[in-house]
Amino acid sequence: MRSPLNSIAALIASGREALLYGPALDTITVTGTAIGATLAAGAVATGDSLQIKNQTGGAPAWLVEFWADFQVAGEARIRSPKFHDNVDAIRSRVLIGVVEPLLPAGVAQPLFGQDVLSVELAGSAVAGDVESVVMQVYYPDLPGQSARLMTWEQIKPRVKNVLGVRVAITLGATPGYNGARAINSDVDLLQANTDYAVLGMTTNTECAAVCLRGPDTGNLRCAVPGEPALIHITNNWFKHLAEKYNLPLIPVINSANKGGTFIDCVNDENAGTANVVVWLAQLGA
Repeated sequence: MRSPLNSIAALIASGREALLYGPALDTITVTGTAIGATLAAGAVATGDSLQIKNQTGGAPAWLVEFWADFQVAGEARIRSPKFHDNVDAIRSRVLIGVVEPLLPAGVAQPLFGQDVLSVELAGSAVAGDVESVVMQVYYPDLPGQSARLMTWEQIKPRVKNVLGVRVAITLGATPGYNGARAINSDVDLLQANTDYAVLGMTTNTECAAVCLRGPDTGNLRCAVPGEPALIHITNNWFKHLAEKYNLPLIPVINSANKGGTFIDCVNDENAGTANVVVWLAQLGA
């Protein structure tokens, strides 16, 4: 029997006219401040929601990856009555200061419209210490927020040049998203009216996530783990994700939208500067 994900891949391969609206990639961030050693509900970041958006025809969305940034060794748990069970479901140990993917590669968890996820954390009890869990959600056909997403097979034959765009992000001392700056704030070298595939992003300063959003992403955040030690993974994060699932998970942006395409980061209480590099592939016809 064909898996639901393979069915989605086949539908997309048949042409986007087969979809009513088109795909979207979204980020949900949950944080806990001095959450303690016992699993407890976290606080969803401003602008996010733990309620899964409605898809066309009631088809599932998919949790394609999640990761966490903890200041002590702890645990993260994501559950729902619609998961395998509503006791543990997706529960993982989290290492101190290691922001790495936690979901088994290429194995997605189906998510259903209107369902509200429970996300719990166990970590530091020190006053002010912030732990974060970041979830990456793929919607095959999301009304109202169609994004420009492609597969690696679509991108590969069109690559003309590879470039890294530098953006310095000021990390605030509050949890959640902060420091938003346009992608062309520090280096404005993108060629006019040109498409660029976003392969991944890197940072020299640890944070929970580096995020990109703008008109070409349906103004939803497309995120990568903010782990300097995993530069070999995060510099082509979206390429790897697309290959794992055989789905259009590589954001494509146009230089005409550079002033409205923003980079921000998910941070904890430790302020600083994240020197981000957005790795792009310039696309030809």
